[in-house]
Amino acid sequence: MKLQQIVETVLSRAVINHNDKTITWIDTKNIGHKYLINETSDDLYYGLAGILIFFIELKKNGINLNKNIIHLLDNTIKNRIISNTSTFHSDHGAILGFSSIIYAGMYASKSQMNLEFINHEELVLEQLFNIENDAYSLDFVDGLSGTLYILSKKFKINGDRAIFKYITNLSEEIIARVDEVKISGLAHGMAGIYLSLSEYYGINQENKLKKIIKYLIQKENKIWDEAVNEWRDLRGVNDHTKRWCNGSIGIHFVRRKVSNEHKELIDNLSLEMSLKAIKKSAFYEEKSNLCCGRVSEVFLDEAKYDLSIKSPSFTDSLDNNINLGLFSGITGLGLAILKSRNQFIPNILLLELPNEN
Repeated sequence: MKLQQIVETVLSRAVINHNDKTITWIDTKNIGHKYLINETSDDLYYGLAGILIFFIELKKNGINLNKNIIHLLDNTIKNRIISNTSTFHSDHGAILGFSSIIYAGMYASKSQMNLEFINHEELVLEQLFNIENDAYSLDFVDGLSGTLYILSKKFKINGDRAIFKYITNLSEEIIARVDEVKISGLAHGMAGIYLSLSEYYGINQENKLKKIIKYLIQKENKIWDEAVNEWRDLRGVNDHTKRWCNGSIGIHFVRRKVSNEHKELIDNLSLEMSLKAIKKSAFYEEKSNLCCGRVSEVFLDEAKYDLSIKSPSFTDSLDNNINLGLFSGITGLGLAILKSRNQFIPNILLLELPNEN
């Protein structure tokens, strides 16, 4: 599949209101074994925040769209925030929750784009601050740890004391409930939690945080299957998986980031385990999305880690991937194609920001 095909497909399916200068899509989500048809949400996984990042990178990489799609997306997100009509799949979470809009705003700002919706982020934060957290899981994608991760990044940029107070309390709640999580992985397991806690550790290097992060890494190591050099998938879906969401690719991204930023938090053996897992050639799912497919391998740094991974061929047809979302569909595939051409594009699978390092 060519990048041009993806861009043309996304634009051809857009519904533009020329009166109020907004844009949306009628999108299809595969939930279980059913397809749901809805107007596009605002989150990173399925929605406008993720589509915005794709178009930002298209513009930065010199691809002329002939339409002011970024302005339309900005205006749509802004209007939804102001009118309190934004839709997310969860209140919490880095990818499905309110904080995914905060991440998109940081991404735009770091890309030297002054978008209007960023001026209304306080309304999103106010909603987050008023949520009763005990009803939510510790999940990275749609739970407390994901919110901690994004708002820790936000605090590092703006130093807002209200955010610091909030993330301090949030980290305490996560620590108190940490044994609720039984599975490995970034999106829904232990790796996502110690990724978020390590991001907060960069702000507040308390010894108890250090102990909890090390504890979670060792707990995840107990799920390691030495016979095949991969983590067991305790969800009962697969024996093992290499997916970004639940498998070795996501775990490797997290462990490498933790090691690069805070070497005292992770031992060499734990790093070697994740490296062994991603060196395996088998990839059990051939889906063409970032969350569950092998296109996530594009974001591995082959030279740095001395890997011999074949680049995905991007041969899936559009018929096999009808969703538009960044993590679920063809805009994510498009971003992976851009990444294969330009290694300076941030690793979206760690929610990195432009010029962050």
